[in-house]
Amino acid sequence: MPERKSKTGPGMKRKRGNTWTLTIELPRDVVTGKRRQKHETFRGTSRQADNRLTHLLAERNKGLSVATDKTLMADYLKSWLATYAEGAVAPTTYRRYEGLIRTHIVPVIGIIPLQRLEPLHVQRIYIVMGEKKLAARTIIQAHRVLRQALQHALRWQLVVRNVADVATLPRPEKFKPMVIDADRLRIVLTEADDTPYATFFFLAAATGLRQSELCGLAWASVDLGRSTLTVEQSCHWIPRQGFIFRQPKTTTSIRTIALSTDTVQRLREHRHEQLQARLAAGPTYQGDLVLADGVGGPLHPSNIRDAWRGIVKKAEVVGLRVHDLRHAHASLLLRQGVSMKAISERLGHSSISVTADLYAHLTGNMEQEAANAFDRALTNG
Repeated sequence: MPERKSKTGPGMKRKRGNTWTLTIELPRDVVTGKRRQKHETFRGTSRQADNRLTHLLAERNKGLSVATDKTLMADYLKSWLATYAEGAVAPTTYRRYEGLIRTHIVPVIGIIPLQRLEPLHVQRIYIVMGEKKLAARTIIQAHRVLRQALQHALRWQLVVRNVADVATLPRPEKFKPMVIDADRLRIVLTEADDTPYATFFFLAAATGLRQSELCGLAWASVDLGRSTLTVEQSCHWIPRQGFIFRQPKTTTSIRTIALSTDTVQRLREHRHEQLQARLAAGPTYQGDLVLADGVGGPLHPSNIRDAWRGIVKKAEVVGLRVHDLRHAHASLLLRQGVSMKAISERLGHSSISVTADLYAHLTGNMEQEAANAFDRALTNG
């Protein structure tokens, strides 16, 4: 008896002996672009087969169908990085995403099909990372990246649930930034004066700007007459791509901050020296960056890092990072009684709660100092 075919919209039923083969079209594979279908064997009458086909199509339209896609997690995550993350997040964030996926996620679940991924597979990633003695913070970062990628798979109707939602994560350690006092900071900045990056490190401590913000700072954003500078762009070095300039990702990162008298004087002297370098370089000097190399280009982070290693070694401050100058700036302001809100705005944090949480260990000591100051006021009054 010849087989019979019947079409119902984007679905089809095919008679095979006493059963029906039901076929529905699925969204094309996001990685390969190939056509995908789901097949199901059904036993019953023609009308019952039609009803079942209608039900499968309704499930597909709601994103509830369990498709037969064979895309592996390694391929899906590679596609997700290229189609979403690369254009949606900052270059440094993308590098972190790619590194976590390549180093920790793909080696554990890369060969598992996307639609066969289970919570236990996800949990295995965190177990392996824990066995490597990685920090809880790193494990949580990997989880957030994977969860975000799977959330897009859910939105794109490639899976029926986000299996990362039920993962058990380690408790994060409370991060305490390394903070140095004013005397130690003076020593560090004195050692920095013997390097070509003296102004860079001085501005990092005097303004609290991030390294990428300092590297992207242009003279057009500096008003020495009004003693202000405006953070309007950042500069990132991306391997195999070079320097990339970006606007800040949040409105709080775009900010104008006041400069101290000493900072303004330092910038005036730096600009004079830079103008001399520009004249010496001639037409090869390009750009308007405040902190630039000999031909006006952005400072390379590896050169900054190498100079910093020598500085902290001479200053005998083991473990101090360039970014800790930002923390030093904030902590010194706190100790001088500057409000948390003003510091938060100066640093460009997304909210005052971020600042308060980051420097909670300092405010605890300040509370005790305030209580003691009250006693002294009464005694001396």
